[in-house]
Amino acid sequence: MELSTSTNICAFGPGMTRYPVENSIRDCAEAGYRVLDINFCMAMNPDSPMRSDHWEEYVLGIGRLAGEYGIRFNQSHLPYYDVGAEKDGDKTALMETLIERSLYGTAMLGARWR
Repeated sequence: MELSTSTNICAFGPGMTRYPVENSIRDCAEAGYRVLDINFCMAMNPDSPMRSDHWEEYVLGIGRLAGEYGIRFNQSHLPYYDVGAEKDGDKTALMETLIERSLYGTAMLGARWR
């Protein structure tokens, strides 16, 4: 059995300062984890690299860092939104884009589909 945790375990520091997922990967690896869930919910943050035109390079960088620390990803958590809420066309389109990117990112990082 392998023990796993999510990359959002170290998502915030004092004063609710957001830590990048790269910090979480390093911290978890140094604590002995070798399997992580990649949490793409970070894409909901307005300054997330997942919202940029270079999101694929960002995901590949996460993969390289994980490889350097001997980490593999066993699953992912995608961004979410309230599908029953009143529709806002721009917000819905953004969320659909972020979810799609996260699905591709999951595959890029080698997380297994179940």
